[in-house]
Amino acid sequence: MSYLDDVELELRHKYFDEKDQDPDYRSYVDEVVKFVREKLLESYKNGAQAARQQIQRGGQPKTQKSKASK
Repeated sequence: MSYLDDVELELRHKYFDEKDQDPDYRSYVDEVVKFVREKLLESYKNGAQAARQQIQRGGQPKTQKSKASK
């Protein structure tokens, strides 16, 4: 998961200075990074699942307009 590792590294660089030794803040940053990683992974999995379902339906879009005349 190189992409997730890159995002984590960037978040840590933006929000945590290694010189900062405050354990409460470090814990906070760890929680934020964990949350973002989980949400990104969830989004990726949902996208992959939607793509598989679309392929199983023969590549048709999720919604189709009704062909019935009004």
